[in-house]
Amino acid sequence: MKIARLILNILLAPVVLAGAIGLAVLLVKSKKPPQTVTPPKAVARVEVVTLTPGSITPEVKSFGNTTSYLETELSTQVSGEIIELSPQFDVGKFVSKGDWLVKINPADYNTILAEQKSAVSAARRTLAEEEAKSKQAREDWQSLMKRSISRAPDFTLRIPQLEAAKVALEAALASQAKAELDVQRTTISAPFDAIVGGRTASLGEVVSVGAVLGNLIARERAEVRLPLTPEQSSLVDLKRVKDQPIEVVLTAPARPGLEWKGLIKRIDPVIDTQNRTVQVIAEIENPFDPGGQVLPIGAFVNARIDGVVLEKVYQLPESSVVEDSYIWCVDPKGKIKRQPIRIIARQASSLIARIDEPVIPGAPRMIQRPLASFQEGQEVEIVTPSKL
Repeated sequence: MKIARLILNILLAPVVLAGAIGLAVLLVKSKKPPQTVTPPKAVARVEVVTLTPGSITPEVKSFGNTTSYLETELSTQVSGEIIELSPQFDVGKFVSKGDWLVKINPADYNTILAEQKSAVSAARRTLAEEEAKSKQAREDWQSLMKRSISRAPDFTLRIPQLEAAKVALEAALASQAKAELDVQRTTISAPFDAIVGGRTASLGEVVSVGAVLGNLIARERAEVRLPLTPEQSSLVDLKRVKDQPIEVVLTAPARPGLEWKGLIKRIDPVIDTQNRTVQVIAEIENPFDPGGQVLPIGAFVNARIDGVVLEKVYQLPESSVVEDSYIWCVDPKGKIKRQPIRIIARQASSLIARIDEPVIPGAPRMIQRPLASFQEGQEVEIVTPSKL
């Protein structure tokens, strides 16, 4: 039985193998080929604005620190003890031209003045005596010598003695004037309308000539130097500064909410060699006016200057400009094109530019937020057309 079963298996194996192969071939031939699926075409949806050229006055911004128009150290021209200080001679107080601030003991200088006055009196007496003697000498020469006065020696006519007496009087008068001036200098007064910036003098202090007593800051006006780049300078009509000052608005971070008006009246003739900026000087009238808004000296300020009017320009959001050189626009067929631009000025969050050579006829429709993947001629779908 085993032998018969073995023989049967051997005879059936080729039949089974042939059947399996035939079934496999049938299955392969009956399998349908895979269907090709075409993906839907992707079209970017974009927001556009229709650009309209117009007139724009750009705002030029700069910054600087306020400085005093005129500032001086108050010092002594005489020495002595400080016997009195003005109540106004204190930091932050206002003084007017001619107001006394410090008084130095004048006793020694009054004594010297009295001595000089006495010396002047003696010199006048000596001169009078010499004039009388000279006159008498002339008369004696003419009456006794019976000769022309032109032949008389100068010493006989007492001409040198008379000249010496005149010079002595002049010297005495000059010394008296100096003594009077020293007496006046014992009272130190304000040389101009000012605000007291500092005081070092103390009551009872003995000071020497040249000792610094404090400093005064002119309250008539203050200044601020504002640097302008070459691009900014081209936007401001600096040529008219001499005849027509340019207005500037100043704000100080230390004084939020306050503004000051200034006028650009001068231009520094020297260009900064490090950053190539031009320095314009703005003046602020009455910066310490008690009835107004005090602008301290040394304060950091921001400046806003109205530039010249720019005609036929576009104001573009920074988000719409690519590489500061072009924008994407949509043509009538819904395809995008690269539009070159020329930037004229920069504002807070926008650019002022010109379109010299339009690539699309008519008013350009600019894409507001272009994608980095945009390609020239790509088709897009406009979702929210508007005007700018």
